[in-house]
Amino acid sequence: MAGLLRDKKGNLYGTAAVGGEGTDCCGVAFKVTASGSFSVLHTFTDGADGGGPDTDLTEDSSGNLYGGAQGGTYGSGVIFKITP
Repeated sequence: MAGLLRDKKGNLYGTAAVGGEGTDCCGVAFKVTASGSFSVLHTFTDGADGGGPDTDLTEDSSGNLYGGAQGGTYGSGVIFKITP
């Protein structure tokens, strides 16, 4: 649903609105290294962290990733931060 972000080292970061481990399968944030290794950075639970991430990621100068997801504590969506 959202685009990929490439960092200065050539790694790609993104989100998938569905999938992940466990029974909830509410989406993931992931990383693909320049050499092709894949890893899940966060599995969303549809709890306070939201679910179904649906925005492009943004990176700050420290390498932290920010994005948005549906749901959250009050059901109005969340903005999340991931430190890879």
